[in-house]
Amino acid sequence: MKTRDIALIGVFSALSFGLMFLEFPIIPAASFLKYDPSEIPALILALNTSTLHGILTVIFKDILFYFAKSGDPIGISMNAIAGIFFIFLVKKFWRRKTAAGIVSVVGTSVLMTALNAIAIPVYFIVMKWGSASDGFRFYLNVWWAILIFNVFKFGIDFLITIPLNKRMEGIFRLG
Repeated sequence: MKTRDIALIGVFSALSFGLMFLEFPIIPAASFLKYDPSEIPALILALNTSTLHGILTVIFKDILFYFAKSGDPIGISMNAIAGIFFIFLVKKFWRRKTAAGIVSVVGTSVLMTALNAIAIPVYFIVMKWGSASDGFRFYLNVWWAILIFNVFKFGIDFLITIPLNKRMEGIFRLG
């Protein structure tokens, strides 16, 4: 990896990390799901360099956020999985932007809704809130909110990235 690549990953990771602090819940029934725009810089980097650069940006910003604020290994792992999968899908289908948007938003939303069926029961056990079955019962009450949240989050991220990326493409060509 070139020095330029390492520098770009560092800068975009720092930007993504800062954006993670702009988090807010959007669905009252699932206030533990908080929107933040931190995948946008990682996606812009991936689109203009490589998928690996975007994925490393997601991993580094999540590690930083874990130590700086979160302390929640389950939640931050879920955030990393979602960001990595989203970036991978967008990059794979980017030549057809409409397809990229649909496939990445739907695919990531379905994946995260399914993974929460495992993560929430585990979270219940780790946090000593109850048993795995208590956690799964909770999941059955909020799965719809998880799905809607992810459609919203990744849909907004994708729609914001399109015009921002257009403005950034020239900057990447300079280097």
